Amino acid sequence: MEASRSRRSVADLLREAAIRVEELERSGATGAVGAQTQRQHPVDGETAGSSTGGHPPHVEAATHRGAQHPVDAEVARLFAPYARTGGGAFRARQQRRTQAVSSVQTYSHTFCCLARKDCTMVPPRSVKECLQRAGLGEQRLSFRGDHHSPGEFREFLAQNYPKLRETGGFELLRISGNTRSRGLSVIECPNEGYTVAYLKDPALSINHATIYIRPLQANIPIQQDRAAVSSGPLTPCIFCGEEFPHTVLRQHNALCERRSQNESGNGDSAESRETGSEQGELTAVEDSGQPSSENSEGPNNAWVMEGNPHRAAKLFIQRALQRCQHMEPLGLTLSLLQSLETRHRDIIAFYKRPRVEWASPLTCRLIGDSAIGDGVKRHVLSTVMEALQSGFILDEGQRRVLLFEGERDHLTPSGSLDLVESDFFVTAGRMIGHCFLNEGPCLIGLSPAIIHVILGGNPEMATITHADCVDLDVRDVLELLEGTATLTEEQKARVDSICLPWDLPSVTSENRKWMTEKILLHTVLGRTTKQIKQLKKGLKDSGVWDLLSARPDTAMVMFPRTSEAALTPQMILDKITWPTSNDLDDDVSLEDQCRVLSFLRQFIENGTPDVLKSLLRFWTGWEVLPSYLEVEVINCGLPQSSTCFQTLKLPAHIRELGQFSDDLKAVTTTSYSGFGQI
Repeated sequence: MEASRSRRSVADLLREAAIRVEELERSGATGAVGAQTQRQHPVDGETAGSSTGGHPPHVEAATHRGAQHPVDAEVARLFAPYARTGGGAFRARQQRRTQAVSSVQTYSHTFCCLARKDCTMVPPRSVKECLQRAGLGEQRLSFRGDHHSPGEFREFLAQNYPKLRETGGFELLRISGNTRSRGLSVIECPNEGYTVAYLKDPALSINHATIYIRPLQANIPIQQDRAAVSSGPLTPCIFCGEEFPHTVLRQHNALCERRSQNESGNGDSAESRETGSEQGELTAVEDSGQPSSENSEGPNNAWVMEGNPHRAAKLFIQRALQRCQHMEPLGLTLSLLQSLETRHRDIIAFYKRPRVEWASPLTCRLIGDSAIGDGVKRHVLSTVMEALQSGFILDEGQRRVLLFEGERDHLTPSGSLDLVESDFFVTAGRMIGHCFLNEGPCLIGLSPAIIHVILGGNPEMATITHADCVDLDVRDVLELLEGTATLTEEQKARVDSICLPWDLPSVTSENRKWMTEKILLHTVLGRTTKQIKQLKKGLKDSGVWDLLSARPDTAMVMFPRTSEAALTPQMILDKITWPTSNDLDDDVSLEDQCRVLSFLRQFIENGTPDVLKSLLRFWTGWEVLPSYLEVEVINCGLPQSSTCFQTLKLPAHIRELGQFSDDLKAVTTTSYSGFGQI
């Protein structure tokens, strides 16, 4: 019997212990009630401070505990907390704690903080890396707080992106259109401000899409931290023994190798030239903190952080050219012995070549002219942009084929179906990007509405004016709709002849303003949708789309307005380096030099923009104003120029301003025919 009792299971023992605990609770409760009754109704002959047996209460309790079985006493001790609280209070505390934790809701989402207040495109991967190093960029954030409090949400974003505090507010954006679109549209802000509950509203359909944060009033400055950029350990060059970090060692090694090869063949002069070139290129690399030809997607993106759009465009061009400087050069050859139609056809054939790296070095050659150097390249690129701006001549005896039509500063792509079907605007986009990469002339006077759509803007948000409309019949209809007088039946029929083919309703007195906006939108942007897509494809092929998508403000550099591109006399005079008495030629007197230079100054001060444009093209090879201009006075028959050195050579024998002006105009109007010298 004892052996079977010792082999009882643990469950039986626990069940027996639970029964004993319940008995003790009942006995304890009964004893407490009896004691309370005894205190309230004492028995005769008993005092309030004594028990039935004449012993104090604690002595009686001790006597009772001493009479318990040892097992019962141990069980009572172990389960004493549960006996005191009754079990219910503990479970209630656990339930309240669980409810308190579950009442704090969490909202997790991916945010991306932008640096520029005018950014309208999704930044490319290289730009996102720069933003990430600056404490911006993409982060997966979790918000714990009141989902209906705009203040808590605003402070939450400011804690994760501290630089937002200095921008005067922010706005939230999302990708517009389909998933492949890179354009951003603003998420409308409610009157009380952005909240988590508002962003989770199914009507917005944000779901898991990335939310972009754009500063409202000021750009966020991004400082490139050189210490954070890995440059690798110092490694000695095998040619000269000097130590360089890994990021610049490859470029130095190539230069050092060429210098060692030229030491035996070209002497000290070649060595000095290579040394100077090496020092200049390495200085540029060290200034940027990154290699120039390797890792184009790496942190060498100073153009992203530059505040000035003109400077940013120049840095982007330098980076693109350095990345492709060792590639096979592109060769563009034009023949001056053939007609202008043939030269235009050669230009189009050159830019229709597929899969070309347009940032590669460019080599130009003019058949029928012995000139070489950068001046030839400037002349050829100027010819390309002039044909794009004023039209191509493709067949002898026919008028020019215009790719862009309209007024100044309101040019729009041509609606010719033949140009669209032949992908002519893809070629035009490559021409624009290629000239831009070589710091050549730009397409001047493009309509702001077209630029807005090229950059990915919503056509409905574009600013369109009557000047953007090329069709004169449509302009007449717009003038009728803008008036306040009641339209006659003849005028209504005239308006309907324009609207009905475009699936627009008939005009009424209530929809005149709406009809005006729809006609403008369809005429300027609706009929040029395919042309704009082809232009964007050509810009992407040329490699300049990364600049436009990351820095939309540089569009003003690539597509300047007529007023911004126009030359003024003071602009040219400020760039001229005037010769001094030390620069005087032995065969030219100081008096002749001063007289001729004064003629040049007067010619420039009185020149019209077209005359100054021709002068600059004769002087440098194109219409782009360089950083400096040189002037020399020599003994010669007519004015000459060395476009490679940007030097204008003037004859010293001229005595009158009229003769000087006639000779200079004569030579500047013949620059299209070539150079006539090496």
